[in-house]
Amino acid sequence: MGICALAGAFFMPPAGIVFGHLAMQANAKGEAKNRGVSFAGLLVSYAITVLWILFFGAMFVWFPFISIPAGLMCLAGGIVGIVLGIRMQRGPNRSRWSPTESGWTIGVSSLVTFLSLALCVGSVLFFGLWASLGNEWNQSGNNTDQPYEYDDSGVFQGIAPSVADLSGGIPVGTTGIVGVDVASDAPRVDIYEDFMCPICLEFERVNGTDIDAMREAGTIQVYYHPISILDRYSQGTDYSTRAAAAATVVAELAPEYFLAFNAELYANQPLENSGGLNDDELVSLAIQAGVPAEVAVQIVDGRYAEWVAAATEQASIDGMNGTPTVILDGLVVDQREVQYFQPGELRAAFESIRASTGLA
Repeated sequence: MGICALAGAFFMPPAGIVFGHLAMQANAKGEAKNRGVSFAGLLVSYAITVLWILFFGAMFVWFPFISIPAGLMCLAGGIVGIVLGIRMQRGPNRSRWSPTESGWTIGVSSLVTFLSLALCVGSVLFFGLWASLGNEWNQSGNNTDQPYEYDDSGVFQGIAPSVADLSGGIPVGTTGIVGVDVASDAPRVDIYEDFMCPICLEFERVNGTDIDAMREAGTIQVYYHPISILDRYSQGTDYSTRAAAAATVVAELAPEYFLAFNAELYANQPLENSGGLNDDELVSLAIQAGVPAEVAVQIVDGRYAEWVAAATEQASIDGMNGTPTVILDGLVVDQREVQYFQPGELRAAFESIRASTGLA
């Protein structure tokens, strides 16, 4: 039985717990003489079971349907451990208490049971939330399922803004207005950002002024891609999607205030793992940016939520592997080559490229 406990520890830890308790009981009754092996099997089984719980507790963030059966197995092992621990406390003849013999196992078993139960409940709740959101969880915009409407050529067929191109880019011209006076003969710069991304905020702080200056001078054409890869960090409110959809409405209905609204979103960026800004706060920020009230009240109607999700998928196809991502004329700007979190580095790189191509 002790050997079974030790072997079970590595192949099925909850079973190892059961065999370990049975082996300890057999040793206490004098029916076996492998107390050391039995104790080792029991201890290792508990340790690996706890590691299982921790591992699958992390896994349910991505794969809750896997962690549910694992949690149930750990739960069963913990409950059996409690029962057998109580039986052991009564000693070989179950007529007297001997808590020093195995009383500690009840505490450990109780802890395993509690953690397993928490894992099961958390997994079920998370799985239900995931299912209710239409199978939406993506870390980098990659979603193997496509719950959106596409035609035979892969073009999104839902409600899409007329100001965006097929890649999801929203062009801003030399005057700062969406779709107006875009320098078509200049290198194209695509900027992929998530309004909940603190690194994007830092990118804007470091490079925003330089990008605006180059855009206004017509030395680059800028396409902004509001995407949503951080919804999982907004406590179920889908803040990244809501903020990106709101910015898209502004780009469509009040194009001259698109950049100002983006600036307000970053100036009031919520912390990750918070609920984000609510709808009223988004409307208020839009009005502060100059968006007419009759437009501001429309930015939270969710009309472009599906388009944002589809644009995020397209961004991954186009090379976006996190936010921020900068793509120059179809090529991703590698931070290892252009350290664009250092002031002036991005602008210097763009100007160098222009000079090398004879556009300066």
